[in-house]
Amino acid sequence: MAGRRVREAGYTIAELMVVIVVLGVAWLASAPTFRRATEQARRDRALARLSEVWTAERIYWARHARFASSIGDLAADRLLDPAHLPGDGGGPFEYHVTSADGTTFEARAVRCGTAAYEGYLSIDQSGHVGDTLIDAP
Repeated sequence: MAGRRVREAGYTIAELMVVIVVLGVAWLASAPTFRRATEQARRDRALARLSEVWTAERIYWARHARFASSIGDLAADRLLDPAHLPGDGGGPFEYHVTSADGTTFEARAVRCGTAAYEGYLSIDQSGHVGDTLIDAP
């Protein structure tokens, strides 16, 4: 078999480049969907935490005949763990009680630190949830 060339096992540079290009295109196509899913998960978590605030406010009202005016008041009554509800930019949302008295309250989860969503979620004494979009990206 003189003069016959034996091909070594392996891939050519061209084959590897084609695979890299295909993977890159697939990744670029999935990135927007992944970002939307991630943002929705963050918003769902914020809604769940607002539900915790609503429950804590109802218990606070039963104890004091008024709603708490801050997350700190709810934490002082041992109804919430303030570490789960950052008010200082420690998470994707900041949580605040924006108004409270003997009959009503409103708590908000304000989106911070991203250009993906600018606005806030809110909950009131009746459990009504609002979603206010300030500026669409």
